[in-house]
Amino acid sequence: AGGTLGGYLERSGIAARNTVVVSSSAQRLVKRGFEFESLGEHNIKGVSGKTEVFRILGECAVQSRVDRDGNAKRTPLIGRDTEVSMLRERWERAEEGQGQVILLSGEAGLGKSSLVRMIREHAVQHSKREDSPLIQWRCSPYHKNSSLYPATEFIERMLEFEGDASIDAKLDLLTEHLKKNDLYGDEEVALLWSLLSLPANGRVAHLEMSPQQQKTKTLELLRDWLQAYSTNHCVLFTVEDLHWVDPTTLEFLGMLVADISHDRILTLLTFRPEFAVPWKSPSYQSVVALNRLTKSQMTELMQLKSGIKRLPQHVVDQIIDRTDGVPLFVEEFTQMLVDAGTIREIDGEVEMSGTFPIHEIPATLHDLLMARLDRMASNLDVVQLAATIGREFNYELISAVSSLGEQDLQTELTKLVDAEMLFQRGRGSRVSYQFKHALIQDAAYLSLLKGKRQGFHQRIASVLEEKFPATRDTQPELLAYHFTEAGAAEQAIHYWLKAGQRSNQRSANAEAIDQLSKGLALLAELDKSAERDQIELQLQVALAIPLT
Repeated sequence: AGGTLGGYLERSGIAARNTVVVSSSAQRLVKRGFEFESLGEHNIKGVSGKTEVFRILGECAVQSRVDRDGNAKRTPLIGRDTEVSMLRERWERAEEGQGQVILLSGEAGLGKSSLVRMIREHAVQHSKREDSPLIQWRCSPYHKNSSLYPATEFIERMLEFEGDASIDAKLDLLTEHLKKNDLYGDEEVALLWSLLSLPANGRVAHLEMSPQQQKTKTLELLRDWLQAYSTNHCVLFTVEDLHWVDPTTLEFLGMLVADISHDRILTLLTFRPEFAVPWKSPSYQSVVALNRLTKSQMTELMQLKSGIKRLPQHVVDQIIDRTDGVPLFVEEFTQMLVDAGTIREIDGEVEMSGTFPIHEIPATLHDLLMARLDRMASNLDVVQLAATIGREFNYELISAVSSLGEQDLQTELTKLVDAEMLFQRGRGSRVSYQFKHALIQDAAYLSLLKGKRQGFHQRIASVLEEKFPATRDTQPELLAYHFTEAGAAEQAIHYWLKAGQRSNQRSANAEAIDQLSKGLALLAELDKSAERDQIELQLQVALAIPLT
């Protein structure tokens, strides 16, 4: 504490010298990054009424690498004892050099992500590695046609590429990592450099090979890297949401599964029931299909979530009737009643109070989300804009797209994090957010009227085009998607063509066919002209390559 106010706080006995104290409002904004000690309520000069003051003890300790995914409250694992035991047993087998593959299937909201978090925490606690035993790939609905997107996204996270880092700095990080895993060579560096879509650098060798050869060698290098990373100690390799996987990543997984039996790797793949695994099932592959919760399990989950052991039966019955055994729904509906102050326990007695009529529990997750946002006095535009950007987004992008000022935007995002609608990762300029569940993102997105939705997509696409050149050049399909949803056909076609040409360069044939076909489908929205015919010719010529 320093300066005039600092001197006043010190003289008043509120703050000691060389300490940092904050008000309750500031503490709420930064509580996820620091540990605090309450100094009680005090009269502060120039502030009406008493203000609670907190002393900052230090940054929050990161107890494990898993905590980097956020310190949000977790849904209790109810009714999943069999699955938990099986996952832990397969980890033990993998540690002994018996590679294992687990296919985890279930409808949205049944708890796939919770099981993944559990086995990640188990792996971290029991790993003998000095570095992380976790390799986490994530598929995205916005990147279903982005070749090897889960791999490139993970590598950039693993190497901790800063957005403003120089090309030489990124090359040094990549080279150092390959050397550490005994995979260094001019060709290996060049293959990963190309995979990450980094610009030409005089220190990187030029690849003299066809697109198909480059694709084959890239997939082999990824397999070799994964096996080298697991040589001495077991790793947990998770790929989430395979129902959104791109064809090249799926091809890689098929190759890996066929060649993993003697590696210290536990491969965990999650997906919804509509996804069909294309490879034959080896003996070391297990299938886990999650079922909905029973009534007694739902009751137990409600008790844990609310902290009330003796919930009124008519409340339990209504929530069971609304949620149909889906854990996510049970949790969200129970949370709403708690937030509304409808149910509380005082001296062991349960009281029904508050202004929320129990018979008006929303019938759908969409209605539930809207009701919760209304009670939070939240700015609906922020959660809708975030949902339009995607399941995951960083602060830099939403700040550039939002019309709110920085302080107002941070306040609204903090509300959503505190309400457990968003998970937060990182700090400072690298903070990012993820919707707790894809269903919550869907509910927020579907609440948009068509005109407003198109306006959001147009704004996102324009900002990506103007202010994020790296994303524009390496993920043209993302801009194509947003321009398509915005109804900007001409701009969308331009980026679908760029995306298809880029996929052709990588011999990502399935992705190229889909991207170029989407561009062709939009041509009907353009007026007849020589320019329009020229664009069609470019699309058709580009499409001929992967079709052949």
